[in-house]
Amino acid sequence: MNQDEAKRMGAAPSRDMHHDGRDEGGEWRSSSSVSSSAPATGKPKRLTPDTGSDGEDDEGAGGDEQSEWYELRGVRVKHEEEEEEEGGAGGPRRRSRRRRQRRELYTAEEEQAVVRKFDRRLVVFVAGLYMLSFLDRSNIGNARVAGMDDDLQSVPRRDGWYEWSLAAFYITYIAFEWMSLVWRVVPAHIYVAGLVLSWGVIASLQAVTVNYPMLVVLRALLGIGEAGFTGVPFYLSFFFKRHELAFRTAIFISGNPLRPPYLASFLLVLATAHASDAARARAPFLAAHALLSALGYAVLALSSPSFLSLPPASIVRYLAVYPAAIGFFNVVVLTVAWSINNQRGTARQGAGFALMQVVGQCGPLVGTRLYPDADGPYYTRGMAVCAVAMGVVAVLVGVLRWWLGRMNRRWEREERRVGKAGRRGRRLLVWRWW
Repeated sequence: MNQDEAKRMGAAPSRDMHHDGRDEGGEWRSSSSVSSSAPATGKPKRLTPDTGSDGEDDEGAGGDEQSEWYELRGVRVKHEEEEEEEGGAGGPRRRSRRRRQRRELYTAEEEQAVVRKFDRRLVVFVAGLYMLSFLDRSNIGNARVAGMDDDLQSVPRRDGWYEWSLAAFYITYIAFEWMSLVWRVVPAHIYVAGLVLSWGVIASLQAVTVNYPMLVVLRALLGIGEAGFTGVPFYLSFFFKRHELAFRTAIFISGNPLRPPYLASFLLVLATAHASDAARARAPFLAAHALLSALGYAVLALSSPSFLSLPPASIVRYLAVYPAAIGFFNVVVLTVAWSINNQRGTARQGAGFALMQVVGQCGPLVGTRLYPDADGPYYTRGMAVCAVAMGVVAVLVGVLRWWLGRMNRRWEREERRVGKAGRRGRRLLVWRWW
């Protein structure tokens, strides 16, 4: 670890652990916002107390204990000091002094250098691993096209075997989503190595299966191994601030679209996540892409002979895949980032993320039954269900946005009331992103 990285991690044991050290916008207080009288020099900025000036130490009055809050990258340090001095004939005299402490911080350039290092060595690495895990789970479709069904089919023939091999993966994948919490307990280099080893061994064993029951068992085991790796966005929140998380989550998740047909999704997911971080907002982007995806799925659903009567290979149907895929992947990325952003502390972040994954992965489990061969080539039922689901997402985003705004306004009123009562200290609750 170089000096820049040591400063970033030393000054902030966890950069985004969501301690009470943020302003009303959910941001860390910078040294410039804490003290307006810091000298304008070329030296690194320093932290100063929340109140007061850089003048001489102030004398306390009436023997009251004076306390000050210092903010250092999300960790507030309470400094209390009492000094006793022995007087002459007047007996003991106690006084409290408020001493202005300054702590040197890393510069913005040093911080950005460490962030870029995290991007290169951590984010890109886990994104590559996630792409490999996605290939492990999705290549079963390619295997079926290549004749897997003929090789593994039972005698007498049973048509539901392939669907069961898909469902087996998602059943265990959902049941073991709690493994995302293990990122807090087991060192990452040990945990990731174990997970990746399990993928490689199990995926390789699928090549020697001789029947569908063997494949179903191996797919169930594969789901256990990959369930643990879904906690990577939660792990990234240990290193990145709230307004940096969506873009890094996008890099991680968008490894899925890097399969040649969804290259446009990859590029637009990164652009949207970057814009969401810059705007410090999730709801507008999430709702817009949910509606975009709903539109694409709706066109695909209505292209059947019963409605638009478009040919299966129509250019309109092909173009409709773009908004459907782009909107879908953006919804996934922004939902993950939004969920982690609005949880206080790593315990709640991990539990909230695991719960979101349990509910969210029920969609693919249901999806394994939405596209039976009998519905081809238009698959009207599956496309229609996806269109409705994306429309419901847009509505729920609007409801959640309204509720978060209401909660923020309530907390602001409470803080004003506390301020009028003369109490100082930490904020009551962290401001929620919308």
